[in-house]
Amino acid sequence: MVLFQMMANYGRVSPKRFKKEMGKLYAFKHEVKNLQIRFPCFQDGHKWIVTHGFIKPGAQKKKGDWPDSEVARAEKIMAEYWARNKQAEQAAKDKGQ
Repeated sequence: MVLFQMMANYGRVSPKRFKKEMGKLYAFKHEVKNLQIRFPCFQDGHKWIVTHGFIKPGAQKKKGDWPDSEVARAEKIMAEYWARNKQAEQAAKDKGQ
């Protein structure tokens, strides 16, 4: 929670704890008892949308990439988010006419 609060308060977090990973996906990084935990996220204006969390394979620094299933899950959640936003914008537009 501290990482998320720092991002909310200051708009940035140490590159050691937050960085761009692939495409439009970024990740908050945290370590608990030598387990590397990742929280994929993406940006919508000034908001950061966290998709989910997972334990990085290898469970140690510099070992293993993101599993394809986790990348696919984050991309699916991101696509669903944008689709819902588009639907909501269209509904608001239709209601205003």
